[in-house]
Amino acid sequence: AQIAADGHLAQLHDQDLQLAYEQRLFPQTETLWPFVRPHFYAVLLAPLAWLPFQTAFYVWTALQIGLLIGCWAWAARRFGEEALILGSMYLPTAVGISNGQDCILLLVCIVASYALADQNRDRAAGAVAALALAKFHLLLLLPLAMLAAGRRRMLAGYLGMAAALVLVSVALAGPDGVAAYLHMLTDSSLAGLNPGPQKIVSIHS
Repeated sequence: AQIAADGHLAQLHDQDLQLAYEQRLFPQTETLWPFVRPHFYAVLLAPLAWLPFQTAFYVWTALQIGLLIGCWAWAARRFGEEALILGSMYLPTAVGISNGQDCILLLVCIVASYALADQNRDRAAGAVAALALAKFHLLLLLPLAMLAAGRRRMLAGYLGMAAALVLVSVALAGPDGVAAYLHMLTDSSLAGLNPGPQKIVSIHS
C-alpha cells in the first residue's frame, strides 16, 4: 500500500525496495516477506497508507471481519441456518484474519459470483469471479471448469475482466515492472516464498 501510495508502482516488485519499506517499519527485519499481488491490487490497497500503520491494521482487520459476517449472513439466507454454523466452524477464515491475510476479500468475490450465477447473470458472475485474480494461482483452472460446464457467457465475463485487469496492471507497471514481477514469482531463492514449492509459480503449485 505504501509503495503504491508513494507512486513507485513501476518498482512495486523490486525486492530491495520492498525490503527497505519493511525495514522502515520494522528495523530488525532481515528477510523479505514479499508482496506478490498484481499492480491493480496494490492500487486498491493504497488508501490504507494514508493511516498510521497500526490504525491501518485495525481498519484492515475490521473490514475483513465485517465482510466475513456479511458472507455468513448471505449463506444463512440462501442455504439455511446450517450454513451459518458450518461457516463459523471453518478455521482458515479466522486464521487468515488473525494473520492479516486477504482471504475474505477472495471469499467475497466468489460468494458474489455464485449469487449472480444463481440469478442466471452468468456474464456478471464471471466478471466478479475474475476480481479474485489478485491471487491468480488459485483460479487458473476455473476457466476450464466454466468451459466444461458449458457456461460460455460466464467464461466471456471472466476472460473480459481478466484481460482488463492485466492491461491495467501492465500499464501501471511498465515493461520493467512486469519483468520484476515475473522474476519475483519465479525466484526460487526468495526466502519469503520458500521452502514451500506451492508458494511459487511451478508445477508443484
